[in-house]
Amino acid sequence: VGIKYLEIYNTRVTMANSLPQLHVLKLHESPVVDGDYSRFDMVWVIDDASPPETEGDGDKPEFRGMNAGDVVYFPELLSGAGEFEGTRIVGERIEQGLPLLRCGIEGPEFSQEILAVTEGRSFTLRELYERPFDSILQEQGFSLLDIFGGAEEDIDSFWENPTMQRRPSRDSGQTDFWTI
Repeated sequence: VGIKYLEIYNTRVTMANSLPQLHVLKLHESPVVDGDYSRFDMVWVIDDASPPETEGDGDKPEFRGMNAGDVVYFPELLSGAGEFEGTRIVGERIEQGLPLLRCGIEGPEFSQEILAVTEGRSFTLRELYERPFDSILQEQGFSLLDIFGGAEEDIDSFWENPTMQRRPSRDSGQTDFWTI
């Protein structure tokens, strides 16, 4: 597998198999090749046939796989455009592996595809994603309060009526895949 496993933040609080994990990963190569950004329009797929290589001091928890709904964060994708541009949510398995669904740039956004992954869970979107999203922001020196205007009411308002993506995370007919 071409990704390096940096660390996992265990964001599970109850019913361990139902809440997502946050995986912090490093890409094996840049998504931008010779000034060509077309990989950002491809479906990013994690080939999870073998665990990623571990990088760092070895104090990190053992990699236990990824599941639909887990959050994946690539710190090297941050360009300054937004705090969530390096964040993806793992989609339902396809033939090529586990697709990574975009979930916003300046703040979290949910597509119908992401909502489908979370369907049937006994948790709200807030219970599923507030902790991993806040962990991503803390790595950057921010919090959800910073993103949503500084008041708890603004965060509550977002989770009561979350931002929906205008275009799908992945075009169901798309055949261009980038396996990472």
